[in-house]
Amino acid sequence: MQSIIFNKFQFLMFILDIKSYTVFGLLGILLLQSCKKEYARYPYNDIEQFIVTDADGNKLKAVIGDDNSILLYWTPFQSVPDSVAPLITISDRANISPASGKKIAFKEGVVYTVTAQDGTKKNYLFKPAINTPEPVFSVDTYRPLTLGGILIINGEFFIPDTARTKLYLVDKSNKETQLHDFDEFYSTTIHTTIPLTGLDTGYYSIKLVSGSNSVISVPQYVGLPGPFAGNTSYSFNFNNAGETLAKGSEISFNYTASGPLAQVTLPRLRVVLLTSGDEFAEQYNGEFVSLSPTTVKFRLPNNMPGGMIVLFIIVDSELLYQFEGDPATFVED
Repeated sequence: MQSIIFNKFQFLMFILDIKSYTVFGLLGILLLQSCKKEYARYPYNDIEQFIVTDADGNKLKAVIGDDNSILLYWTPFQSVPDSVAPLITISDRANISPASGKKIAFKEGVVYTVTAQDGTKKNYLFKPAINTPEPVFSVDTYRPLTLGGILIINGEFFIPDTARTKLYLVDKSNKETQLHDFDEFYSTTIHTTIPLTGLDTGYYSIKLVSGSNSVISVPQYVGLPGPFAGNTSYSFNFNNAGETLAKGSEISFNYTASGPLAQVTLPRLRVVLLTSGDEFAEQYNGEFVSLSPTTVKFRLPNNMPGGMIVLFIIVDSELLYQFEGDPATFVED
């Protein structure tokens, strides 16, 4: 009887051992499956934050667009850098190229690639926006614009930095002449000087470049300064006084001139003649022939009537010299 009872007991224990092994086996399978789920590779490849520090130490946060753009607004009126080193936060277990903290050119076209742990990629395009308002200005024409004279523009939103704000005169053929040496320069006004030489009289537009913005005015007339401005003086002597001259012949004047405007004024000299042949009623313009450091020459017009002449040397609308026929000088009929 004991043997039978023992055997039944052993058989019961054997059955219990099988069940325990089964339970532990099932638990092991479940744990393995749980481990597999825990270590599934992440599919996330987002840029979560993109920060750039400006020249004043401010943290500028970019906007990540639905089109995967990285839109960064730069601080108004600050110098625009050539490069920046963004600090970038991305999805967990992803990586990014170029890396966070690496310098990139501060211009559109840089592409960031974020790669998820599972290998999927997403590209982001960097788009800096220079958030500076476009300047507006008007030209102060209280006094006429002249070669060698002052140019004043008034307005707003000028960047007060000569490295970033520049002023040009633009002629009718679109040739640009930069104006340097601002006498006054603020965010609302610029005072500078128009060059005395290297430019001709005529209409010029004023072009203002400030930062990334460029604005141009309607054309303004730039004329000659008054010939006696700037302590400039002239002295002329009519070399043909007392002669009788043929039509079309040359006349000459010896001269001296001094002062900063002489070199601008002399090439623009004109001679205007009157004759007693029509009772000094008509003006006749002599033809310019030549200019040397001491002598200027003109040619008498062929259409003027004969008679005693008087003449005037003029530049622009200013009279520099007049000869009133003493001694009497004649043009042949």
